[in-house]
Amino acid sequence: MFSPKSTQALLDFPPYYPSDLIPLTTVVIGQAIRKFPAQTQTLDLCKYVVSELTPHLCTAVRGGILSSSSVALSRMSELLHYLLVANCEHESERFQLKQEIARADEWTKLAGEVRKTSAPTSQRAHGGQTQSEEGIWGKIDRDFVKLIVDRLEDELDQKYASLQDQIYPNVTRPEPAYRFPLEVAKLCVERTKESINRYFQIYCEVWEQHQEKARTASFVRAIFARALLPSLDKGIANVKQTLSHPAFRSHAEDEVALWADDVIQDASRLKQEWQNRIEIEAKGLEWKQRNSRRPRLNGKRVKQLAARKSQSRPRKKSGGRAKPAAKGFEHSDDYRWVRLAEQEFFLTSRQAQIIQRLHHAYISGRPELSTDSVMAEIGTISSRLRDSFRSQPGALKALVARPRRGFVRLNL
Repeated sequence: MFSPKSTQALLDFPPYYPSDLIPLTTVVIGQAIRKFPAQTQTLDLCKYVVSELTPHLCTAVRGGILSSSSVALSRMSELLHYLLVANCEHESERFQLKQEIARADEWTKLAGEVRKTSAPTSQRAHGGQTQSEEGIWGKIDRDFVKLIVDRLEDELDQKYASLQDQIYPNVTRPEPAYRFPLEVAKLCVERTKESINRYFQIYCEVWEQHQEKARTASFVRAIFARALLPSLDKGIANVKQTLSHPAFRSHAEDEVALWADDVIQDASRLKQEWQNRIEIEAKGLEWKQRNSRRPRLNGKRVKQLAARKSQSRPRKKSGGRAKPAAKGFEHSDDYRWVRLAEQEFFLTSRQAQIIQRLHHAYISGRPELSTDSVMAEIGTISSRLRDSFRSQPGALKALVARPRRGFVRLNL
């Protein structure tokens, strides 16, 4: 007789999960496993964990352990991903369960509760500095940024107006009326993606080239909180407004409702993707700043240490083979060209995004990432990693390592 597999506990926690919450979370997960001991009950298990941790995440946001409500939701999403990887073998099953969790009352309640709380960001220090994100935001030449953004908006208006005109049917090709708002909503998602990317580039160029200032963790976090997040909220609102079209609402087929849910999920997922991207870059900048403050050795001292190390190293037996030296990782600015261990690869845009994501994680000191989070960040959460490297399977094998099930890292 077939018996379902037992629910598995977590062997480790997500890299950025607050250490202060790990003991409590371990207890909650243990209680959930006793309550839902079979892997067929994974959905109920995740709902229980969300429900039990909601008040504690609110307290963490209020106390400044978590910097904002969006960060709290991100940490919970990462925790649920770890639980799903431990208890679901197939990516398609994990994806389906994630969709059901996102629609559950427990997740809606969590989002509402953490949104009522807020933590000040002005007192968060990076690398021992006291300069706040609010202070960084006040120093940006926003008048100059506005001039560039206004021109960008005109270009995007023309581009997407032309694309929208192509959606509506002509006399020779009639289409169901409910299709139009759905296709327009998809265009709204694409426009939001493009505009957010361009906004971030504009702010960085003005800050670094026009104002000649260094990019810091406080800077990228300030840009996300004060510029990108409001634009993301506006884009999501436009998508929902488009899907409120009477012709769309009057068509009650389940298939159409699922299409609408997918579009709204794509729009809402942008927040999570950008939150992860900003946090990865901020952690990398903090790591770089910490290392830049380390005392440097002069040439004479370096030679002395090298000589001492060579004297203390045991001699190899004759015929022994020396270990190969570690090969460095090189890349172009857009990661379309990379070199690792004397192998060169010319990557597609999607492949370059994946390698860039893994390299940033490596730099931040947290090299392992879940496969689902990597694919979600590049906007292809329903695809598999190997599908993106179908044209270059050798590049995938050489550049990407799989330390454990459901996780990948740069092969360094």
